[in-house]
Amino acid sequence: MSLQSFSLLWPAQGRRRPPARLSQTTSGDLDLGEVVRAICGRDRRREAFAWSVLTDVGTDAEVIAYRQEVLADFRRDARLATRLAAVLPALAELGRGGEPPANAREDDWGILELTRRLADLSLYVRAVSDLRGALAEASPRSAGLRGLAEGLAAEAGSPEFAALEQELPALRERVRQGESITIAINLKPSWEPESAAILSIGPRTAGPASIVDRLFHGHQADGRALTPLRRTDPVHLTNADNPLFRDLRTLLETTAAPAVAALERYRAASAGKLSHLEPEIAFYLGVAALAARLEEAGLPLCKAEVAAADERVCLVRGGYNLALALRLLGERGAGRRRIVPSDIFFDGERGRIWILTGPNRGGKTTFIRAVGLIHVLFAAGLPVPGREARISPVDTVLTHFLAPETAKPGEGRLDEEAERLAEIFGEATPRSLLLLNEVLAGTSQVEALALAVDAVRGLRLLGARCIYATHLHDLASATERINDSVPGADSPVASLVAGIREGEEDPGPEPIWIGAPGDAAPDGGEDRDPADRGEGEIRPTFHIVPGPPRMQSFASAIAKQHGISFGQLRQRLRERGIVGP
Repeated sequence: MSLQSFSLLWPAQGRRRPPARLSQTTSGDLDLGEVVRAICGRDRRREAFAWSVLTDVGTDAEVIAYRQEVLADFRRDARLATRLAAVLPALAELGRGGEPPANAREDDWGILELTRRLADLSLYVRAVSDLRGALAEASPRSAGLRGLAEGLAAEAGSPEFAALEQELPALRERVRQGESITIAINLKPSWEPESAAILSIGPRTAGPASIVDRLFHGHQADGRALTPLRRTDPVHLTNADNPLFRDLRTLLETTAAPAVAALERYRAASAGKLSHLEPEIAFYLGVAALAARLEEAGLPLCKAEVAAADERVCLVRGGYNLALALRLLGERGAGRRRIVPSDIFFDGERGRIWILTGPNRGGKTTFIRAVGLIHVLFAAGLPVPGREARISPVDTVLTHFLAPETAKPGEGRLDEEAERLAEIFGEATPRSLLLLNEVLAGTSQVEALALAVDAVRGLRLLGARCIYATHLHDLASATERINDSVPGADSPVASLVAGIREGEEDPGPEPIWIGAPGDAAPDGGEDRDPADRGEGEIRPTFHIVPGPPRMQSFASAIAKQHGISFGQLRQRLRERGIVGP
């Protein structure tokens, strides 16, 4: 494969456009922007490329494995990453080689193009040399970086590249000899300018000569001037009315002609061969740096095993919401914060369609986003949050989250929700991932339950991976009846519940404590969430587990947090003098 068509993201036989791209709505529902910003360091140009990679949902196992191996090389060898990062500016400049400078004009003449082209070729030769050196020292294991090393070796070994490398120093010297023009001005006896002529073309004038130089060498003091150098605005030598400028242009073009002829032979030498690799290398460097940051904070990442697409499985041990972890990790001065991992299962035995119930602030939405982000990161060939994972690629991720009412005239929230659900069923396949959060909440509980049962029956027929988060506990209780009423042996409907505890109940898995370096975990491991406080109240564990729905709510704790329990309201009205003591 030629360098021009080589990619670190797509193997030679896998360069196919994915069947689907995440919608802007789905990207927002999953909080994908938090991950993109963490990879790119808020560099807008880098962010645009990262968005394009992460929102292309790849289904090709070969492409996913290819990227996983390339990233493993970046993470394994810190020196390789450092050396590749040092080449990025040259690659970026190559990408701008065909762009005219900001002060260019349509009537600029050929010699300016010569200098731009010479700089471009010099950058190209340097980039090939630097990349070859970095890869030769690292001995990469991935097919991607080994393929790049082979392509660079073939390029450097070509007769055209060898000739270019040999001729460049002489060409640069020829151009350097035209960096200064000496003009003689004849004066009248009255010392008024009378006429002018070009004396010579040579290297750049270095500045005023010393007294000794003037005494012994006159005004030709090794290119030194008699007066200080004065900065000036760019002068365009295209004024046809000025005969001196016409002469200068002719003289410069004649002087540059041999260099122009020499560079013509290398017109296609560097065009597009390396510049397209710059955003790819930068993307891998950003991911590798982010992974190191997360692992340093104690947040586990793993390379997911790629399962066959037809298995439609996702098994993750200790998964967590990466966007939430990044947000907590970025909080300064807040002390160490906890994030609770949960196992994720989608298979034909335990459940492929999960009905997730639990009280407010129990972690349902956080869990749904975690599942979506894990599938998106996996599809892009990146490490996933968790201790170990085995995942089948999905062909798309579709979400339906509760949103502010934007119904059309004459319609209500239920119309809007039903329309979105119909769109999902019109687009999803058995290989899709569906994340439904509080769907069909725009009607009474009795009507919502009937509609939700029909929707889940349809999901069982479809066979896609799905999490349906809802406050309809009766829906989660009906999983057996739904399974019995609809065929679909390999797509069982099952119940998940957001974990809660009372008193001294087992709190569930050990949370991961994250925060700024040096911050200590709270004494005794006490939870910091406001809903955890209070005697005799149920408390969330934020742990999602299979099991029957539990009819508890954190409403009273939330009310107290915001000061709207009856006792708090009565006290406030007393303080305001509206009610008596």
